[in-house]
Amino acid sequence: MPLGKAIAKDIFKAMAGQGIRPMEMIRIARNFGGTYRKIDMLDDIRAYENRIKYQTLIEQLPSDAKVPKAFMSETILNEPEAKYRVFGEATFVDAQTGDQYAQRVSFYTTDYLDGGGYSDQFAGAYEGKYTEEDFEFTGFTMEALEHNQGYGY
Repeated sequence: MPLGKAIAKDIFKAMAGQGIRPMEMIRIARNFGGTYRKIDMLDDIRAYENRIKYQTLIEQLPSDAKVPKAFMSETILNEPEAKYRVFGEATFVDAQTGDQYAQRVSFYTTDYLDGGGYSDQFAGAYEGKYTEEDFEFTGFTMEALEHNQGYGY
């Protein structure tokens, strides 16, 4: 495998769990000399981020619905006590200016909840975290759910 492609694959693997979008990964990989066909790059990214496959379906679920097990990515999580890793987008408003901000986030949990339950869990876990910036948490949209292999649901 060419060196550029090997470098890009390592970059994708490092970024896969951080919620970085595929086109941004491609831009970063190209900046580091990762050169190969765009379609191959996207396939490699999806191999590292299986959750992309079901993101649209998960986002369309009602907030009182649980993510079906078939939509979850089975993986070995870095947090051994957790059963799930929830990915999504948190939104905030700057109390000073009224500007809205969105941030890609993920968190670990042992609970199999519906989308609204994960939103509440995120709000509780991160309440007050952004107070020094004077940001107020306004919402959370779940995008993906990973299940820790070997754990029950």
